Amino acid sequence: MGRYMVSGIHGIKARVFHDFPILQEYDGFLDEARIAIHEWLTRPTAFSKIQAICWMTLLILHGINPFAVVMRHLKSMNKKQQELWC
Repeated sequence: MGRYMVSGIHGIKARVFHDFPILQEYDGFLDEARIAIHEWLTRPTAFSKIQAICWMTLLILHGINPFAVVMRHLKSMNKKQQELWC
């Protein structure tokens, strides 16, 4: 993703999935950070922990509270888990 902006869960410049022009909503690095945090929470390995720490440091450098991101992600995961049980 690098320097490109992305639009929600649809990804970057995917003509197959939606009409053009794509409205760029946020930096692509946020998706990468979310994925790293999700992997750390669901498959805790030494590599995923180190990767999550690196991404959380990058979030701090961009002025984003990484602990708030982790808490929101945990809340989202718990909500989805509850929906599956109902």
